[in-house]
Amino acid sequence: MKVFSSLGLLLLAGVANAQYKCYCTGSGGANPDEFSNTCCVTGDGVTFPDGVDRKGTWLNNGGLCQFNGLGQFSQNQFISSYAACCASTGPQNGVKYGGNCF
Repeated sequence: MKVFSSLGLLLLAGVANAQYKCYCTGSGGANPDEFSNTCCVTGDGVTFPDGVDRKGTWLNNGGLCQFNGLGQFSQNQFISSYAACCASTGPQNGVKYGGNCF
């Protein structure tokens, strides 16, 4: 039983320390990295499903923003939240920008 308890704690610790890198996607307009930076650090942050705005860490590497320790959210929730920020921050005419996380 101890083995299973320890394994469960390790799995939970891994989820709690989830680390995602996100970026804005878009073309034919302004550089999406500019909007990714706004979503990540210079604006209010990204609004997650719990309604809280959170800022990430700007990696200055291909427009990547890193979030740590938000294991309560799935990868799909990260993508939806980041994409919504990119869409509202990016160009409002034509095709709106999106976002992705990995």
